[in-house]
Amino acid sequence: MLNRRHRAKVDMRHQQSAHCPLDWPDPGLERVAKANGFSLHAGVSCEGHQKDKRERLCRYIARPAVAVPRLSLSSTGKVLYTLKTPYRDGTTQVAFDPVDFMARLAALVPKPRVNLTRYHGVLAPNHRWRGEVTPAKRGKAPKMGANAEVKTPAECHAAMTWAQRLKRVFNIDPNAAR
Repeated sequence: MLNRRHRAKVDMRHQQSAHCPLDWPDPGLERVAKANGFSLHAGVSCEGHQKDKRERLCRYIARPAVAVPRLSLSSTGKVLYTLKTPYRDGTTQVAFDPVDFMARLAALVPKPRVNLTRYHGVLAPNHRWRGEVTPAKRGKAPKMGANAEVKTPAECHAAMTWAQRLKRVFNIDPNAAR
């Protein structure tokens, strides 16, 4: 397991370029948001009948995290990643120690059984109004019907019995007399 103490400094390789001063804004950034290391571009859309555009968009979304043809090993044993376009400061390549590179790749893999889409506000799973604003009407709000059972907090948090599970999943009531 690697921690922050083992992480080495990343070498940035620069190429001098005077075509893009730092004070010029990038063109077309009116629909781009960048925050906390994430970026979102909202300027791309396609209609249902545009099969080619939809396929191109799906290929873009499903692309791998690292372009393998841009990876190489240096003579000193470092992993070099060549950037598609240079950074504003002229950086064209980034060099990593092999173990540090693998640690950074592993950090891109999501944890198992964790949803990658997070909902906040009334769409959050535990919000009391979620059942009122979602089409499925699922949420934390208690559903009081004609045959609703009132349970104590201890009963609500108790584990389900096998009979309850069978009834819930397969609609089989093993306790019912035959």
